[in-house]
This record gives sequence, C-alpha cells and structure tokens, in this order.
Amino acid sequence: MIYPSGPHPEDLRRGAGQRLEATLRALGVGPDGVDPLPAGPAGAPPDAPGYQRMRRGVTIRTPPPGIDVFAVTADLWRQGLCQVTESRTPHGRTLIGHDPSGYELVLTAGDRLDLVVTSPPVPRKQDHGAVIGIVVGTVVGPAVSCLSFIAAANGASLPGAGLESTLLAWAWVPVLLVIGGALLVSPSTRRFGTGLMIGVAATGIIISGFCSSLLAWH
Repeated sequence: MIYPSGPHPEDLRRGAGQRLEATLRALGVGPDGVDPLPAGPAGAPPDAPGYQRMRRGVTIRTPPPGIDVFAVTADLWRQGLCQVTESRTPHGRTLIGHDPSGYELVLTAGDRLDLVVTSPPVPRKQDHGAVIGIVVGTVVGPAVSCLSFIAAANGASLPGAGLESTLLAWAWVPVLLVIGGALLVSPSTRRFGTGLMIGVAATGIIISGFCSSLLAWH
C-alpha cells in the first residue's frame, strides 16, 4: 500500500493529543485521573515499513461514576463524523473510531480502561546524522591529531620534555570527549555526535599512535 507524504509528524502528534483530550473532557476525566501509556502501547499493530504513526494513549484510573463510558465516547466520536464499531470479547469491550482525517481512536476495557489515539501513517524521516558525523570525523581526525603532533614535536625539542611531548600528541582525545559528549546530550545531534566520535577516533588514533612512535624514537 502506498501512503501519501502527509503532514508533519509534529502536527499529527498534536492532532492525536487533541482528540485524546477532547474524549477525556467529554468523560469528565481530568489530567490527574489518567496515567500516560508508552508511545507504542503493547499490542499496537506494527507500522508499515518506512512509515510511522504518532500515538497518544492513557489509562483511565477510575471511570467517572454514573455514566456509561462507552456510550458517551461513541456519541462524541460519531458527532465528529467517526465511523464507530464496538466489539466484546471474554477479556472486555473495545470501541474503535475512524475519523475523516485518518486517525484511529480506541477505547478498551478489561483489566484496565485504556484510551489510545493513533495518527495516519507518515514516511519515516531518514536520519543520516551518523554517516555525516563519520565523514566529518575522518576529516577532522587527521587534522586534530596532526596539530597535536606539531605541538608535541615543538615541545620535544625542549630539554626533559619526553613524556610531556608524548602526552601532548594525544591532547585531542579529551577535546573530542568534551565535544562528543555535548553532542550526545541532545537527541537531535546524538547520531551526528556518535558518528563524529567514531570517525575522529578511528583516524586520530592511528595517526597519533604513529606520531607517538616517532616522538619516542626521536
């Protein structure tokens, strides 16, 4: 099946949240009456290859007293022009609504009362950050190791500077750890930071090891 490119994932995530909150308001359930579910609730159908769905879900801790949760929910969804179906199993009841925008709303009652809203599918964004980081790292690695070697070679000419000059040849390592660690903090730069550290380490260690042997021989 071929899906359209669709809106931005953040818009779909917001749309799922709006539908979830509207249903909870109709039931009279406040934010303190629910527990959030993981982004991919257990039992959720797998996404099609290359596509993803935005999901928002909660467990309603205590159903509102005096109302039929399923009847109120079904009425609300039908007012939103959803196609609503209900089924019963030995494990409980399930109410499913499909709205005109392609969202799927599911209310299940069994051991607990769960409400999950799933967005239409959108193509997964291909993240090439790790590959770009490795490419950049293979360029930066030789550069920083050579600069460290030049500084170490200049220091080696001073009397009694053997060990210090060797350590100076590896001065780029703590710098790499600081920069790489900073990039790993943010999810948006984590893959690039990982690739950068791999690329710099792979090339820098080889060159610095060779340079250290030259300094030791010198």
